[in-house]
Amino acid sequence: MSIDQLATLASLLMNLVTLAGVIYAIITAKANSNASKLESLTNALGTVVQRVERLETELNHLPTKDAFHELAKTMSGIQQGFLAFQGSMDTLAKRFDRIEGYMMGREQ
Repeated sequence: MSIDQLATLASLLMNLVTLAGVIYAIITAKANSNASKLESLTNALGTVVQRVERLETELNHLPTKDAFHELAKTMSGIQQGFLAFQGSMDTLAKRFDRIEGYMMGREQ
């Protein structure tokens, strides 16, 4: 090999090394950018996971459909009982009115 061929080979090798360095710099720059984006997405995901866990905890404390149905049945029973009590009280009030009328009639 002559010196000119070695110089050309060395120049080609230097250009390849330089090109590889540039390509490596571009790839790592994108990787660093992607890493920061990935980190921000990971943080956002952590926040979302915490919010979902909090919602699940709060939903566990809410009554179920069956519990609401039982509550509605109980309230209906209480309402029926109250209506019966009110009817009894009306009858009792009429009796007291008659007694009062009788007593008022005796006083005269």
